[in-house]
Amino acid sequence: MGVLLALVVVLLVASVEPRNLERIVGGGAAALNQYPAIAALVAEDSPTVFSLICGGTIVSTRSILTAATCTFGHTEHRFRIRVGSLNFGSDGILLHANSIINHQQYNAVTRINDISIIRTTEVIIYGSNIHQAALPPTANYNIGVNQPVWAAGWGNTNLPSLTPTPLQFVELRPVTQATCTTRYRELGRTINANMLCAGLLDFDGRGPCQGDEGGPLFDNGIVVGIYSFRNGCTQSRYPNVFTRTSRYLTWIRNNL
Repeated sequence: MGVLLALVVVLLVASVEPRNLERIVGGGAAALNQYPAIAALVAEDSPTVFSLICGGTIVSTRSILTAATCTFGHTEHRFRIRVGSLNFGSDGILLHANSIINHQQYNAVTRINDISIIRTTEVIIYGSNIHQAALPPTANYNIGVNQPVWAAGWGNTNLPSLTPTPLQFVELRPVTQATCTTRYRELGRTINANMLCAGLLDFDGRGPCQGDEGGPLFDNGIVVGIYSFRNGCTQSRYPNVFTRTSRYLTWIRNNL
């Protein structure tokens, strides 16, 4: 009877534990070749110690797509780029940044045009664990509201916390532009057509968190978004906001 009572107590505790505190936030560990296009933007504190800055996505043999919020106001000397690894601090290949191209109309306050490209010094050699992502085929590329999309990164999994190892990924759902605009209007923030919102509204606070900025949002292997911002990592009322890559195809191709 004592064992049975203890089991019931454990099950009851588990059933009431807040789900939004487990949470990338709310994700799981990725396999080595699951996201071969993902890159970690890191600072080299010493030859063997690295600090996470942001995420990024390989889009050519010398180009990493990321958010301007990660690179604006910094020189290329701040960044190293790690690819082909589940860990941002070890393994894979470590690259040097040669130059940074921020969108010329990036607004650091509103996060409008939050997109940047880092050009690498070295040529990125593709393999089973390293490969460029596909870009949306057209500027009008749309994702269904109930279509699963996937974010990945090394950012915090539960504030306050250390960044996780290994790479995390999480499934999200697109949120309509109207809903996203209405929710963020409550906070005095602007959502425009060049932004893409995703999450599980009013249900689960999963999604990217601090350290995931610049990282990808994938739809069937196509990088449809670049993580930009969110109001609180575990607040399910406000969606995760991404830069909509389909609206920047010309800019991206001109700067590869």
